[in-house]
Amino acid sequence: MKQMNVPEDAKVLIDFQAEDMNIKARELQPLVFKEEGRFCCVLGPDKETGIAGFGDSPETAISDWLRGLDEYIKSKPKNDELGLYVTEMLQMSNKDVW
Repeated sequence: MKQMNVPEDAKVLIDFQAEDMNIKARELQPLVFKEEGRFCCVLGPDKETGIAGFGDSPETAISDWLRGLDEYIKSKPKNDELGLYVTEMLQMSNKDVW
C-alpha cells in the first residue's frame, strides 16, 4: 500500500510498541507528522483518500485517527486497496481489534 510522502524533518517518531499504545495504531503504524502548526496522522496515499486524524499533539492526532479508522471500517468497502490492507493487517495480528 502506498503511504503519503512527507519530508523527513516533518515526521514525528512514535513508539508504536509502547505499552499504552492502542492495538490498532500499533498494528497499522500510521504516519504522524507536523504540518501548518498541527499534527497529522495518516494511513494511505494522502489526507483526502486515506484515513486521517488531526490534533494539537501527536497523541490527539492519533486519537482522532483512531476515530476515523473505526468510521472507515464501518463505512468503506473492504475491497478497496486501503480497506484490504487494514483488514489484512488487523486480522494478521490475531487479536480482537474489531
